[in-house]
Amino acid sequence: MTNYVLWASTNSLSVLVSPPEKGRSEWFWGPDLGSLVTVLAVVIGGGLAVITYWRAAKKEKAEWLHGLFRAFYVDAEFRELRMVLEYDKDVRPAIKKVLPEPQPLEHRETKLLTNLDSILNYFKFILYLEAQGQLTEEHRSQMFKYWFKLLLAPDREDLRRYIKRYEYGALYDFLPKHLFFYGSLMRETVRNRLEIIPSQLTFIGDHTIEGKLHDLGDFPGLTAGKSRVRGQLFKIHDPEVFQNINKYEEFFPDNIPDSLFVKTAVEVEYPFWASCSFDAVASLRRDLWPPLCFWETLKNPWRPLKWRCAAFLHIFGLKKIAIRCWVYLYNRDVTPKSVIPHGDWEKHLAERSSIPGKDANV
Repeated sequence: MTNYVLWASTNSLSVLVSPPEKGRSEWFWGPDLGSLVTVLAVVIGGGLAVITYWRAAKKEKAEWLHGLFRAFYVDAEFRELRMVLEYDKDVRPAIKKVLPEPQPLEHRETKLLTNLDSILNYFKFILYLEAQGQLTEEHRSQMFKYWFKLLLAPDREDLRRYIKRYEYGALYDFLPKHLFFYGSLMRETVRNRLEIIPSQLTFIGDHTIEGKLHDLGDFPGLTAGKSRVRGQLFKIHDPEVFQNINKYEEFFPDNIPDSLFVKTAVEVEYPFWASCSFDAVASLRRDLWPPLCFWETLKNPWRPLKWRCAAFLHIFGLKKIAIRCWVYLYNRDVTPKSVIPHGDWEKHLAERSSIPGKDANV
């Protein structure tokens, strides 16, 4: 009779069972059943150990997140720090005194800036934890979304300059590094009109953004909407460039209601192949570099896998890169008749010039 061999292995344990001469059924329930049961027990025990470990790790992570929450929202020492950031008008005069270079401060102003430094360093630490994989973007958004949105608020222009001037690292990297133009400040005119040098602002490419484009006569205006508006994307190298742009757009951070346009942070999506100059793409390339992948895998087995999966999705066009950028939104009432349906200002100028009696000059 043909011998039947059963090979069972787990870790370094191997069991070889040979059937007796009396038949297959007797072999299956033979004297080596105890070894097979041992193997199964080891496998099941290992699985239970893994489940127990993950449950304990999840509980420990929840307790750790609860500690972050309590430290920021419950502890009395953070209450005053939060108020400094939330009620920006109190600290704004002190910020202006240290920009672009420090000037003598009163005692109250020194205290306000000290508290501001503390809370900015705390948020810098939160972003560091996220970069190290200790905190997910979802956790950070759920716990601190309101506060990070404050950093992008139109009236926090001086605060963003302060973050740049005093080198808050990861916190400055969180701020948008791109600018979207859709009208009179396109590639051919932006440097001539504003005397901007290439080291401050460089052209990346044509792009579209979500919104509604309106004909306001000599210039267009962008408002919220679901249509697509054509424009151009620029990379910001020096945030001081906004001093000129804000004046041109009549954007006054200290007086939003009287501003003609409001500088607003939005997200645009860009395909991997068209985004070669973006820092996000350079980061993906670094993540795919084998020595770095190996080192990061040793530190955190799960995070590099997520990075590589996201990178391949970007490369093959299955996922686009989300880029935060600044755009100037029109801050006045508009009429439905002023809407440009196709959202292309240059095309609209050409169409307008072909109509008798219409002036296309801007």
